[in-house]
Amino acid sequence: MENAEVGNTDVHWYRELPGQDMEWVLTHEAGGSVRRRPGFTERFQPFKDVSNSSFILNVTNVMLNDSAVYYCTVWGDIRGNGTQLNVTVSPTKGNQGVVMYLAWIILPLVLGVLAVTGAVCLIRRRASGCHQSSQSGAADDQTPGPVYENISVARNVPKSGDHQADPNAIYMNLQRPTQ
Repeated sequence: MENAEVGNTDVHWYRELPGQDMEWVLTHEAGGSVRRRPGFTERFQPFKDVSNSSFILNVTNVMLNDSAVYYCTVWGDIRGNGTQLNVTVSPTKGNQGVVMYLAWIILPLVLGVLAVTGAVCLIRRRASGCHQSSQSGAADDQTPGPVYENISVARNVPKSGDHQADPNAIYMNLQRPTQ
């Protein structure tokens, strides 16, 4: 307010919900007492800032239905421009129970998937490790191992002990397709 003493003036607070008429919230009288509309508790606290010639309405513990435009009026016909209050729900406040519930469902699910994936990888690694060791032994001494001997018998290729054959020739024979 300009050119007025807010300490000696009653102020009336109103709100306008989206799509509704303006409704009276409370009156902060010059003597300091506060009259509230039923349903408006101490969450709505009016203040007078004499040094700045201002009226202040403080709304604590806001709820979704507090979203509205709030107006102050003095002397019955002088009204402020209004202040829009938008209340939104944050996941850490209003939906905390839902977030915790989802966390207790998702966390075990993720851990279960990781455990199964790890087990599958371990089984595959062990299986490929055994296969690699039998191949590496055969490659080191350049003689066919038991797996190659079985194939050699099926293809009528002489074993390395039966015939002085070049190991590379035996290998080449193993690579030829059968008819």
